[in-house]
Amino acid sequence: MSEEITVTISPDGIVKVSVKGVKGKSCKALTKGLEAALGEVEHTAQTGEFNETAQRTVLNKHSA
Repeated sequence: MSEEITVTISPDGIVKVSVKGVKGKSCKALTKGLEAALGEVEHTAQTGEFNETAQRTVLNKHSA
């Protein structure tokens, strides 16, 4: 799954930011600048992805 940030602005001015495809705490780092630009955060909620461990694959090529 690719990373996706959705920003929804309701008619009364409430802004909702949703993140999909990002596991672990890295979603907070991903939205930090956006949240700062939008102003005060009233509420946060974590999805199931927040509690999953982000996996990173590192491949090293060793020449003989």
